[in-house]
Amino acid sequence: MTEEAHGIPPSRADMYVRTRTRKDGNYVNEKATQVMERIKEIRIETDDHSEEVSWTNDVFSKVVGPEKRGRILCSGLKSTSSNRSGPSCSQPMQPNEEVQGLRSEIATLKTVLNGVLGVLRRQLPNESEELLNMARLFDGEVADAGSAPEISLHKNNRSSESTHQPSPINDVRYVAIMFSTYARMRKLSGKRTYELYLSHPDPLSRCRNLVEQQQQLTAKAVMETKEDQNQPQEEEQVVNPWEVKAKDGGKIDYDKLIDKFGCQRLDQSLADRVQRLTSRPPHIFLRRGVFFAHRDFNEILDAYERGDKFYLYTGRGPSSEALHLGHLIPFMFTKYLQDAFKVPLVIQLTDDEKFLWKDLSIEESQRLARENAKDIIACGFDISKTFIFSDFDYVGGAFYKNMVKVARCVTYNKVVGIFGFTGEDHIGKVSFPPVQAVPSFPSSFPHLFPGKDDLRCLIPCAIDQDPYFRMTRDVAPRLGYQKPALIESLFFPALQGETGKMSASDKNSAIYVTDSAKEIKTKVMCYAFSGGQDSKALHEKYGANLEVDISIKYLNFFLEDDAELEHIKKEYGAGRMFTSQVKERLIEVLTEVVERHRRARAAVTDEMVDAFMAVRPLPNVFD
Repeated sequence: MTEEAHGIPPSRADMYVRTRTRKDGNYVNEKATQVMERIKEIRIETDDHSEEVSWTNDVFSKVVGPEKRGRILCSGLKSTSSNRSGPSCSQPMQPNEEVQGLRSEIATLKTVLNGVLGVLRRQLPNESEELLNMARLFDGEVADAGSAPEISLHKNNRSSESTHQPSPINDVRYVAIMFSTYARMRKLSGKRTYELYLSHPDPLSRCRNLVEQQQQLTAKAVMETKEDQNQPQEEEQVVNPWEVKAKDGGKIDYDKLIDKFGCQRLDQSLADRVQRLTSRPPHIFLRRGVFFAHRDFNEILDAYERGDKFYLYTGRGPSSEALHLGHLIPFMFTKYLQDAFKVPLVIQLTDDEKFLWKDLSIEESQRLARENAKDIIACGFDISKTFIFSDFDYVGGAFYKNMVKVARCVTYNKVVGIFGFTGEDHIGKVSFPPVQAVPSFPSSFPHLFPGKDDLRCLIPCAIDQDPYFRMTRDVAPRLGYQKPALIESLFFPALQGETGKMSASDKNSAIYVTDSAKEIKTKVMCYAFSGGQDSKALHEKYGANLEVDISIKYLNFFLEDDAELEHIKKEYGAGRMFTSQVKERLIEVLTEVVERHRRARAAVTDEMVDAFMAVRPLPNVFD
């Protein structure tokens, strides 16, 4: 009779013999024969045919050696050292984690309940013995829960005649559950919950009251949240490089914009300092707060005062044939800065951006870039200190290397957070910000600033361009560059009102540098929003509202004479000057500005454009 018949499983040596012996009694191969002979020798030497429980020193191990990681020999085709169980497994059995967790939780609950019982014993001294028995029950000292005495936790109803005598375990559990529920609802610590428990003479009532109060507060909060969601949401102002929209049809809140963007207000002390350092009177855009915010402009002035130089960088996205007056603002001010500080200037024409955002072909974007370059040159920039470039023509080499460095530093989530891109935007838009960022790094222009990688950059621009350079300032130190400084302007308002900036898509919202004197007069008289009153009598009584009057806003930009501007404001605000008179003066001022620009532009030739846009060194750029 075999060992299996007696309920004894075969050993590994037996399994090896059986699985490698043919029906005719011969072994399957030479190696098997050698192993079989060795097994027989060891069994004869030890005279031991018993079944080994351990596999670490059985006959088979003595022949073939100890087990290695992986499959266990002669223990079944799918057995491994990692999945065998039982006493023969080379891996010890791991304790059940779930059981261990439950045991730990039970121990914790016992501790909590014993703590509650301790409190009850102090508050209910007459029931001390019963509560002590309950504690023993929880500790396992009382075998039968039914043998524990019953007790009511209602201090006002503990008479023997009371019909309510709940199980002590149920009452204690109820106290613990109620307090636990309250603590979770209020997100209280265990210590604070314990203090609340002690603060009331009737713990059970205290539990009920607290939970009911919190449930009422929670229900009220839910109702208020639903009411808030049903309320019409106020429309916030939108300011980014592609859209400017005031809140609820009002005007742009620049103070809020400064707080949101994190820039600083440009005060009179900086304007005075510019005059002291350059020996030139501040530009009217500085004096009148047109350029009203900045980032590190004070540091640029500090460096200049020490004798360090910097360069200017501004740009234009060519989306229309001609510029309107709002487009001229940064170029007029940049011209002043170049002349005052005697520094070089780079001007970027982002024809690639307009191809990505507008319904324009590449060829049309490039053509508009050259046309806009003529308007820019007409502002009077010094060709010996100015380099104008088109992205389609210039991007590559050192410029492109800086682009990919910036791109690697900015995550997709970050660029979405800064610019508000959505899943509907193509990847060309997402990849564009580094293109506008890197002109603020001098190494992007090796033909202009060789070996001057620490040169500071100052960027005059409208404040809607700030997001580009917040991103740039964040990555610049990581790339070994100085952070660019910015000086930022208000938006030039549309003729219809100060709700945003002028739009090239609405011809009647703007005065263009190509407009004739007649067109300027028609636009101002017909479309310029007036702050005057509805009748002569009311106007003489109350005067004009200068805060909304567009003619006053435009004169603030272009009327050079400060004394005359103050006189007009005073008389118009007092009702002694009428809207028609103010508009007539504005027409004179704007016509002069446009005519002067038209004459300058007519003198700009294609050869001059080529000269400004030629990639060339500027040897005397800081002289």
